[in-house]
Amino acid sequence: MGQWVSSGGEPGSKYLVHAHKFMLPSCGDSRMDMTLPDRPKILLISDTHFTQKDGDGYWSNVEQEQIWAELEKVIAAETPQFLFILGDIFHGVDDKTFDSAWGQTVIQRFGKLGLPTTIIGGNHDRKWMKSYGEMYEHNSPGVKIYDRLLIRLIVPSSRNVAWLTHDGGSCMWLQESDLDPFLLGLRGINHIPDPDILITGHIHGHIGRLMAEHRVACIGACKGAPFPYAIIEQEGESLTAKFKTGSA
Repeated sequence: MGQWVSSGGEPGSKYLVHAHKFMLPSCGDSRMDMTLPDRPKILLISDTHFTQKDGDGYWSNVEQEQIWAELEKVIAAETPQFLFILGDIFHGVDDKTFDSAWGQTVIQRFGKLGLPTTIIGGNHDRKWMKSYGEMYEHNSPGVKIYDRLLIRLIVPSSRNVAWLTHDGGSCMWLQESDLDPFLLGLRGINHIPDPDILITGHIHGHIGRLMAEHRVACIGACKGAPFPYAIIEQEGESLTAKFKTGSA
């Protein structure tokens, strides 16, 4: 791992018009590079929004257990080598009411899935990451926690790379008509070259959107819908992304 550096190539400036529409910030120095071995198989999920108290968040406690069960099924079926979580582990964290011991059990549960796990901060995560991220990582073998806005995954033998973020630091509420230009704007403002892949969380229920044409997609989980996830693999000399849902 190291600090972010430009990957060169076409900088995606044709998407800047969308970034300007939403006044999107650049991720700037809140980026980092991460290098994985050749031919990895990577599982990506996002927006679990776990809460301790039943009925106090996005999911009920029963639905939260269904997410865990579905995640275990996906891992068994897909046999990935790495797990990346693109933010919003918890829902509505408040420094005064958040039970840090309970939060630790959730992070440790991810570690017990048996995969090297990387957690990227989302807009709901930044408070707990600041207060407890270092402690949680220390007490959760196999889990790495990064309060970074953008991570670039590099595979040495691949001609392209995968960029991962939650929301690019925007924290925006979006209408349906805004989703596509928002995603393209994130690509433009961060000067992501055209051959590369950008995958986000934050937006719920629109899995795989824009990937075929613009290599941009989101995988945010959505209440009442099957559990969404993405798989990144290397095919030939390029990384590719596939988007699927579980059975829940």
